[in-house]
Amino acid sequence: MRKKKFVSGETHRINLNTKNTMKFFKTIFTLFFVTILSSCNHAQNEHTNAQHLILFQDENGNYSLKDQAGNVVVTENKALGEVSINEFHEGLAVLKMNGKVGFIDSTGKLVIPLKFKAAASFSDGLAMFRIDGKRGYIDKSGNVVIKPEYDFTAGFSENLARVAIAEKWGFIDKTGKIVVKLDFDFANDFSDGLALVQMKEKFGFIDKTGKVVIPLGKYEDLESFSDGMAVFKINDKIGFIDKRGTVIIQPKYDFALCFTEGYSSVELNGRQGLIDKTGAEIIPLKYQSVTNFYNGKATVILEDKWGIIDPTGKEIIPLKYEQIESISDGIVPVKLNGKWGVVNDKGAEIVPFKYDYIQSFSEGIAAAQLNGKYGFIDTTGKVLIPFKYDWCHDFINGKAKVELNGRKYSIDLNGKKIADF
Repeated sequence: MRKKKFVSGETHRINLNTKNTMKFFKTIFTLFFVTILSSCNHAQNEHTNAQHLILFQDENGNYSLKDQAGNVVVTENKALGEVSINEFHEGLAVLKMNGKVGFIDSTGKLVIPLKFKAAASFSDGLAMFRIDGKRGYIDKSGNVVIKPEYDFTAGFSENLARVAIAEKWGFIDKTGKIVVKLDFDFANDFSDGLALVQMKEKFGFIDKTGKVVIPLGKYEDLESFSDGMAVFKINDKIGFIDKRGTVIIQPKYDFALCFTEGYSSVELNGRQGLIDKTGAEIIPLKYQSVTNFYNGKATVILEDKWGIIDPTGKEIIPLKYEQIESISDGIVPVKLNGKWGVVNDKGAEIVPFKYDYIQSFSEGIAAAQLNGKYGFIDTTGKVLIPFKYDWCHDFINGKAKVELNGRKYSIDLNGKKIADF
């Protein structure tokens, strides 16, 4: 498999020579892919109340969850090996303390007791939980809606969830009714009204009644539908079908990404470009690497130089950089002559090129490295938290993980320590 040169993030690209359990022929490439930013920013914007909750450990090793005024809202009177608060979804967040899991609301109130072995975030009003090795679903009051009888469950997608017993997969609705029998060796979530399923070594698509709409075994490999199109492979070449199974783009490519914003990044003979849903090459296959478009922008590499283009192929950020991070709020960290700075989405320099590294901005702040130490800067380059850490992660919901002298802990936006981890 040829190595890709993007190194700032991750995405999936179809690889003809690699198969996973579902034979989805996905290969993870270390490349910048700004779609990840969309989901991250959505979570951060939707659940900003999470930053008002502080995990506190006293001198006896006991943990409490406090609000911004310092009031204890949840406490656990013993030293804990692992404590975590997940992102808020639908007003609630998973809280794990002392190996038990429950849910808190945005004020920190424990609304579902710490009684589960594991649980997932709420989706469409229901959350998966695990107890005694089996999985089921609860509602926001903590009531068991679907009893724990499954070996595997997934979140609800298009009002159905895939579940498995003894490695046989099917789908249930929100009442727990089995709407597609657990007959398949594997199943993927529903997307665009269809679900990719596997029987032995054959793959196809079913509708929400379980009816096979694209026969199993017709294609060597398939990918779930995205933007109304699905990738397929036949005779070691990749093309695209529509939801009726009609071949829209003939199989001729070596690699492909799923369609997003009406376009797909494809590769042929070691060069990449972008096609539309008719198969027309709107961006010529001349680049070493090309991401899909996100908000009308795609990152490209040509002759080892990085840049960003629009759907016409115009260079928004010129192809002159050694590396590019993800765009956030119209600004992006870039590397030039061995040093990192920041430019806006018109290519104008807004933070000078003097840093060893700058991460993508999150909540208007970016982790950066200078002279071997990490700190945090704002979008003008102003130092918000001094460069003293040996390692750090970006801010999420007002908290960032850092390491100093071998000790790892979380800090707030003022650089104040709030919890060990």
